[in-house]
Amino acid sequence: RDDTLFALEAGAVEFGSKGQRRVVNIVAAG
Repeated sequence: RDDTLFALEAGAVEFGSKGQRRVVNIVAAG
């Protein structure tokens, strides 16, 4: 579970820089 949260946060941060809309998609998928 820790790995999933970490991956989600890391991905959200990277995608957040490009576009917040993508972050929402990642969070919803998780």
